[in-house]
Amino acid sequence: MSLRNLPKIILITGGDMNNIDKGIIPASIGVLLKANGYNITVVKMDPCFNRNSINLDPSKYGEKYSLDDGEIVSINFGYYERILGQIFTKHNYITRGKIDDYVNNQNEIKYTGDKIRSVNVVAAILECLEKVFNQTIDDRNPNKPLPDICIIELGGADNEISDKKFLKALSEFKEVKKNFIHIHISKLICGKTGFLETSIKMFRKQNWLPELIICRSENPISDVFKKCLAKIADIEIEKVINLPEVSNIKSVAIILQEQNIYQIIAEKLQLKNGPNFDENISKLKKDIEKADSYTKVVKIALVGKYFNHPCSSSLFLESYESMVQQLKIAAADKKCSCKVEILFVRGQDLENKDSDEMQKAQKLLEEANGILIPGGLGSDGFEGLMKACKYARENKKPLLSICYGMQCAVIEFAQNIIGIHAGESYKKALKKVNIEMPENGNPRRGARTVTFLTKNSKLFELYGCKPFIKERNWNRMEINPSLVPSYISAGLRFVAVGFDENESGEISETLQNLMSRARIHDEVDEVIFFNIFKYI
Repeated sequence: MSLRNLPKIILITGGDMNNIDKGIIPASIGVLLKANGYNITVVKMDPCFNRNSINLDPSKYGEKYSLDDGEIVSINFGYYERILGQIFTKHNYITRGKIDDYVNNQNEIKYTGDKIRSVNVVAAILECLEKVFNQTIDDRNPNKPLPDICIIELGGADNEISDKKFLKALSEFKEVKKNFIHIHISKLICGKTGFLETSIKMFRKQNWLPELIICRSENPISDVFKKCLAKIADIEIEKVINLPEVSNIKSVAIILQEQNIYQIIAEKLQLKNGPNFDENISKLKKDIEKADSYTKVVKIALVGKYFNHPCSSSLFLESYESMVQQLKIAAADKKCSCKVEILFVRGQDLENKDSDEMQKAQKLLEEANGILIPGGLGSDGFEGLMKACKYARENKKPLLSICYGMQCAVIEFAQNIIGIHAGESYKKALKKVNIEMPENGNPRRGARTVTFLTKNSKLFELYGCKPFIKERNWNRMEINPSLVPSYISAGLRFVAVGFDENESGEISETLQNLMSRARIHDEVDEVIFFNIFKYI
């Protein structure tokens, strides 16, 4: 790999930090770089031996995030995409498990007759990075530029980062000093510096010294304390950045820039100041001030099943971080112009009859202006989510059910309106109302085309009256088509439909004919579509 034509590298580490902090801060630095006119990409490196995040427990590790190409990644990518406004791919997520798979797959081609050694693993990491460097920035960008700067977030705890494979690979880029900077994030708890000291000690053993420190704290810290931190890290005090708690994640970029973080990075990487930088930052500040000025508050009950972290008695909210952030984004939109107060409801609490937990959960549903039920798996909390669906339907509260939540809503409707009963068992109810929908033998994952069947729906209006939209999927089940006529007769509407696609994103010729026949009618409701559908 030639080091001359590579993008400049910003390495960000933070062994003791949670995923949210490590996701927001790199993305916010990216905002400042983009405001100066640079093309940015992001790589998340994780020393775990999982190939991706698909099998991780959200109650322990937070939300699993689906990319456009169907890769299931860590919660961090939600922040990268939302804050930077870009789309990333499976190549941007590099785990030790993925590297080992890559090496093993190459075994027959490259290493036949020889042993696979550490140097081969390092070479594989560099090859995976090279794919990202040669990947254009966001397919939605018509110019399709290559990245000028790559922000690499190296995840894992300190003892995991000390695995030399990733650091050894990254050391290749340190040779050209003007193209590489290492930023370390640490947290201060009750004014104690233990986490930072441990990290610095570990990096010294590896001959790695961070050039800039970002310290997370509950409240702003003094210059005297910054001087102490600078001494620990052996850097100038100006290179110690403090990030206290914020209510709006857009503020992070502003707070970092108020402490001249872009100038520090630009000096090391020999970057220029963009002509529109001040204008871009001013616009960002106005957006934050406008969102903070709203006085109307809308309460949304988020009913989930992954709030119980094994190491904490408090609510674990990282399981639904994208839901939380998207609600805030929607509230700040000019169509809503309000603030959102999210009421977190454990689905399991709604199952405990006549208990204090159930009464509290029920009260939150009553207090809410709307209810959101997100995705999940398994029977735990199923009955509680069903009760939330029933409450929303009977009390005419707006309900947004996603994935597992939609399954619950449809099953509840089938049982209590149509009279299709399969007992209280989750599995029996699921099989009665829904069917598995493998696409090329796998669950449907990634961006898929959704076709509206009618113009007479609120969703059609909210999506800008477009006949087709793209939405990300991660589904194993779909509504049993044979029951659709019963649903329609009972008043449930199907205003849009998604079709199975092959690997190139195309649907079958039969389904294309179906869509063409449906469009000929220019239907005003979806019944005509399903009348045609039954002939297939």
